[in-house]
This record gives sequence, structure tokens and C-alpha cells, in this order.
Amino acid sequence: MVKIKVEFQMTKVVVVIVNWNTCELTRDCLNSLLPEIKDIGYEVWIVDNASVDDSVTMLKKEFPMIRFIINDTNVGFARANNQIFRIAEGEYYLLLNTDTIIPPGSIQGLISFMDENPDAGAAGPRLKNAAGIAEVGLKPFPTLGGELRYCLVSHFFPFNALFSRLFGGKKAARLAADKPMPSEVLSAACLVIRREVIEKVGVLAEDYFLFSEENDYFYRMKQAGYKGYYLPNIEVIHLIGMSRKKRGSIDSEVNFFRSRLLFFRKFHQSKMFVLKVIYYFFFYWSYLVAGIIKTLKHGDDNYLGRYKALIKTLREGGKI
Repeated sequence: MVKIKVEFQMTKVVVVIVNWNTCELTRDCLNSLLPEIKDIGYEVWIVDNASVDDSVTMLKKEFPMIRFIINDTNVGFARANNQIFRIAEGEYYLLLNTDTIIPPGSIQGLISFMDENPDAGAAGPRLKNAAGIAEVGLKPFPTLGGELRYCLVSHFFPFNALFSRLFGGKKAARLAADKPMPSEVLSAACLVIRREVIEKVGVLAEDYFLFSEENDYFYRMKQAGYKGYYLPNIEVIHLIGMSRKKRGSIDSEVNFFRSRLLFFRKFHQSKMFVLKVIYYFFFYWSYLVAGIIKTLKHGDDNYLGRYKALIKTLREGGKI
């Protein structure tokens, strides 16, 4: 009896894109992506989070080769990606935002780096906006010092401009990087993760609805002994927060700080008191300044509403 050995050829890269009411952006993203990966063994999955625009109709009509999961509700970023992690099998998983444009050679470059560097658990490119200006695609883990600096720059008007100049050096240094370098956290706007990492570290934490998923995942990656690498020699265009704009700035900020509180509660519980003191000080300061400006200039309630919502978020997160 002759035994025939059948070898299973695993998909090289599984592309995971989460769509929420970004029909045109998703079309542009796919039109730039598909020519780039045509010579790689791939699957492209779209998870639609209950869009109410023409996204699903467009995708089914124009991209019949793509696989879909269509959710009845918006399940958030992490859970939507996990739906694919749990059913699709590939050597690598590429997380891609709908507001990205893929230049020729970029995905090939990311995959080649992963092939050549087995110690790399994940890798991400330099991200540039539509004007060609680089954004910081790598960042450190959240710390009390980092949150204090962030609040001084973003929530301490009118002194924030001074602190922005004072703390601008580290950001400039990261933007000036010109060769692959280890990074604590990489942006999930365009991120390649090795299958082995997902098998050992697990999927994305679903208790985050939006924001900080990367912080949580890379923190667990580090605990498991894996490294993430930032590749500034590879560039991807990121139109930055286009789907987020549909949520509104207040909603986005509330989700951001709710996620930050969750990260510290999970990994730095002993620092929660100090963290919330920092937030309370700067949010109440900003609320006071917004009220004074509104009184003097007869402005609208946008900033007052923003900080009222942020203070409420802190209170819901537990008393200090």
C-alpha cells in the first residue's frame, strides 16, 4: 500500500480589517492593499461592526473575494479582531485600519522582516498622514509620569504650549528613527503579529471597547518574552482617526480615559489613587478655565461638556 503524504500549506498572512461606517475609506484601503499582497498567500477578512452606511453592500459587490463577518451591533475593536483570530489560520495576522493606504512594497517589507527575525513577535511601520507628516507609530507603556506629561501638554491651558515644547524632544527622537528598533508598544493601525504570539499570549483583551488594546497586548507580550519592532524604513499612510471622527470628540476622549483607567487597574492597581488624583486635578482645572472662557467670550458649551463627561468617567471608575 502506497502512502501519500499531503502537506498542508498554511496561509501566509491573514488580513483583519474592522469597518464601522467607513465605506469610502475601506474601498480605498482595499484597492491599495490587494495589489500589494497578490503574490503572498493571503486571506482578507472584513468585520463590519453594524455599519449603517453602504459599506456591506459595496464590499460584497466590489470585493467578492473577501470574507466577511457582519455583526448586528458594534462589538468594539478588540472583540471584532478576535472573531477572526479564532477562526482564521495564518502564519501572520495583519491588523489594518480602514483609514490606511498601502504603498507598494510595504506589506512585503513587514513580512520579510518577520521571516528574517524570529525573535520579533510583532512589527509595525512608520505611519504618515495624508500630508506626508510622520506620526509616532511607537510609544512607551503608560506610566504615571507619562500620564502627567500628557495632561500638562493637553489639559493645562494656557500653560500647555510651554510644556509641549519642554517635552517635545522625546517625540522628535522617535520620529527621527531611521532603522528597525525594539518598541514597547506599536500602533494597531498597521500591525503584523506572529501566529505563535497569539497562541501563547492569547487574543486582544475584550474589556477595552476602544483604545489601549495595544498597551494591554504588548504588555502581555513582554511578560511572555516577545519583542515588538518599529520599522521606520517601511511607510504606510494613515489618515488618522477618520472613523473616530464619526464617534465625536467627546465620545472618543471618554473612551480613551476609560481605557487608561482599565489598563492601570489591571496592571498597576497600586498606582490607581495617584493616577486619578492627576486626572481629577487637570480635568477640574480645564473645566474651570472652560467656564471662565465661556463667560468672557460667550462661547459654546463644547469644552464644558467635554470635561464634565471626563469627570463623570472618573467618578464611575471608583472614588479616590
